[in-house]
Amino acid sequence: MKKQEESDVEGYSTDDSRKRQREEEENNDTKKKSKKTVRTPPKKKRSDTEMEDLKSMIQKLMEEVKEIRKENHKYHEILDKLAEENKEIKRENNEMKTKMQYMEDKIEQMERHQKKNNIVIYGMELTKEKNETLEKKLEEWIKNNLGIDVEIESVYKINKEMYVGQVSKYEKKIEIMKKKSCLRENENRKIFITNDLTKKERDIQGWIREEANAEKEKGNKVRIGYKKLTINEKIWTWNSKTYRLEEQKEQVKRPQDSKN
Repeated sequence: MKKQEESDVEGYSTDDSRKRQREEEENNDTKKKSKKTVRTPPKKKRSDTEMEDLKSMIQKLMEEVKEIRKENHKYHEILDKLAEENKEIKRENNEMKTKMQYMEDKIEQMERHQKKNNIVIYGMELTKEKNETLEKKLEEWIKNNLGIDVEIESVYKINKEMYVGQVSKYEKKIEIMKKKSCLRENENRKIFITNDLTKKERDIQGWIREEANAEKEKGNKVRIGYKKLTINEKIWTWNSKTYRLEEQKEQVKRPQDSKN
């Protein structure tokens, strides 16, 4: 009987131990599962946050790019507008230059017309008697020195030895200019007669004289004319468009050349 009771007690203890062991194992499994369950959600939450941050960053960059493109478009519009305005200013400037050149040419033309019959005399002094006029005195001087009967309409005294005289007829003025070389024969007096030039013409003639002097220094034979320079019998004429002397293509032969 005792053995039976002992075996029953032992059996009970063994079953009870096994039961407690199973419960402990189940509790341990539950704890492990619970630990895993607790740790997993934070990982998911952190991953979602990173994705949201990345999306937000991309969105912000896209907005910035969009704004830059918008500003760039405005910038190009401004550049195009400035280019058009600059083009218009250049066009207006060219028109203004053309008009100014036209006006200058007209004024130059009118001034040349007014001076057409004028001669300028350097190196002499006109002394008049009572009741005499400078016009009469100049007429006498031209008659005595050039042998030309001429009518002088007016005389303007520039200084003591420089006068501007207006000849009544252009043909007579041309005759005076052709015979003015006779004055060179008088070695005791340096008297010169020239055309009454405009400022522009004086500038051109001054430039031609400088060129002539440079050619003389080279040993070349030169002769100065109106808007013309002859160097060793080659004629160079003034080109008003290029504003320089250009060699005349068809050279005019002088009488002594034609005999040869």
